[in-house]
Amino acid sequence: MEAMTEHTIGSLAREVGVNVETVRFYEREGLLVPTARTGRGWRRYDEGALATIRFIKGAQRMGFALAEIGALLKRRGDDGEMCIASREAGERKLEEVEQQILELEAVRTFLRRELDACASPNQCKVVETLEGEEK
Repeated sequence: MEAMTEHTIGSLAREVGVNVETVRFYEREGLLVPTARTGRGWRRYDEGALATIRFIKGAQRMGFALAEIGALLKRRGDDGEMCIASREAGERKLEEVEQQILELEAVRTFLRRELDACASPNQCKVVETLEGEEK
């Protein structure tokens, strides 16, 4: 039988590329729980903690908030539930991203139009528009 690998908070943080304070923060937020504590109170983590932090970081890169990530992690034990919850969360996130893209495209259109309308350094259409002084 293979012995389970345990990590200190420092080795866990190094392994997943975060700092120790990030690990502590995830604990305070209820996203990560140490497997055990030593007699001196030092945190110990198993391999599952590595996967949890990688999941958190991956979900953050996709734009998920910690509350959304926490809700997904609570369903982690049931693969079917996790899959359904992840799909639903992904669909909601996709809708948000598509809305953000529309808003950013409108900003880009505005900026291009206003920058093209700048006649000289003394008459800046962008500043006039932002100040609400359309002329």
